[in-house]
Amino acid sequence: MESVRTGAAKLFGGSGYKRTRSDSSSTVGGSTAGGAGGSGARTSSTAEPLNAQSRSFAQAAAPSVPAKRSGPSAPAFPRPSLRRGPVAFQHDDYASMERPAPATAAPNTLFMDIRQATITPEAILAAAFAVLGKLVLGFQFFAAQKAIGLTFVNAEAATHYRNKTLGEDGPLLYPAPRSLLISSG
Repeated sequence: MESVRTGAAKLFGGSGYKRTRSDSSSTVGGSTAGGAGGSGARTSSTAEPLNAQSRSFAQAAAPSVPAKRSGPSAPAFPRPSLRRGPVAFQHDDYASMERPAPATAAPNTLFMDIRQATITPEAILAAAFAVLGKLVLGFQFFAAQKAIGLTFVNAEAATHYRNKTLGEDGPLLYPAPRSLLISSG
């Protein structure tokens, strides 16, 4: 029996015992089809199982090199860093351009920016009424621009509170840019 096995192994290029996937270097001419545990150096009790896995699927599927960069790449044409200095030219209404001031037909209106406010608009209006009292006729709430417009009784009162804060730490009262004022004529 042994001579038949060794003769078949010589004929078909095998070694005479059943090989597993882990000890075969090629898929061509793998294991013999007989299935009998051969008399070679290996026995069935010490051989590794056919489906032994050394790594999990997640480990095998993960790329060895990360796909994303760890940080931003260097710019192709580096520029010097920006240095702020004194203002050479500034428009008269620059501060108003930076803040929301919707167009309104009410004259003598000053606005309060409530974008960074931590209290509600009702609380802001109550605090404004405590400071301004009867100098203000009414208010307009602009939800989209997050601003409150206060309409003063006369131009003198509006001019007096223009670009001033309400109290020591209150919101700033600022006018609308001239281009947003609606003429009544």
